[in-house]
Amino acid sequence: MAVRSSEIAGLDIEDIAFPEPGRMTVTIRASKTDQQAAVSVQHIQRGQHLASCPVRLTQAWIDTLAAHGITHGPLIRAVDQYDRLAGTPGYAARRPSGEVPRIGNTILNALVRAAVARVNDAAAARGRPVPLEDPSAYSWHGLRAGLATSGGEANTPPTAIGERGRWKSLLMVMRYWRDGAAWRRQLEAEIGL
Repeated sequence: MAVRSSEIAGLDIEDIAFPEPGRMTVTIRASKTDQQAAVSVQHIQRGQHLASCPVRLTQAWIDTLAAHGITHGPLIRAVDQYDRLAGTPGYAARRPSGEVPRIGNTILNALVRAAVARVNDAAAARGRPVPLEDPSAYSWHGLRAGLATSGGEANTPPTAIGERGRWKSLLMVMRYWRDGAAWRRQLEAEIGL
């Protein structure tokens, strides 16, 4: 979705809906660039691959939360040292009674880095080259910029990329594109020079 860390941390279970099979809506109630909290609804379609499909993975996570008796409140939750989810009985973090803590940028970055490390470890275990650089080089914000870059590489119109990332101007979309998008589309080749 190209969301900011504050936006993903601010999502509640109630902000996610599955209006029909293979489709999901995500309501973003507040954003850094939306000081009036005018609410943005993102429409997400099923991905091609089961392991990375945002619709199926989100539904599975919500089902997992429901299996633990969690049906409202923060979508993304902390896990304590005993593998208990925030908001479940016995959760060890100190919070006022009934308050479920929200995760922050530091935890989101740690999750991204741990995922990169797992990908690298899995490749190494199969005797394959490590596909990603040093995990500490990755962050949640990189996922946001990466969507813009990957969209550019796939020849997605900048307006569509800007809409998904809720960037206010095409100039901001272009700032998020990395060199990969520039190399993918070469004007000289497209006009036949």
